[in-house]
Amino acid sequence: LRGDREWIVTDEAGEMRWQGDLGRMTLIHAHLDRDRLRLWTPDGDAVEVAPDHGGRAMRARQYGFDFDGVDAGEAAAGLLSSFL
Repeated sequence: LRGDREWIVTDEAGEMRWQGDLGRMTLIHAHLDRDRLRLWTPDGDAVEVAPDHGGRAMRARQYGFDFDGVDAGEAAAGLLSSFL
């Protein structure tokens, strides 16, 4: 899926989180198109994030490597934190 590697879930420290650690993550639906990433849970909660949403710069760590990233914002963090 084009663009899917541009998005990761991190904890507050910027460490990548994945479904091997958080089984409930497998229940979150995701749709990525040119305009936005949409996430929704089985509970019906949803959030949309545009690629150019203007989030704050951050560092993310994935498999021991550090990357520059952009925070997706409070709405995305809130949805993921409350569901996971």
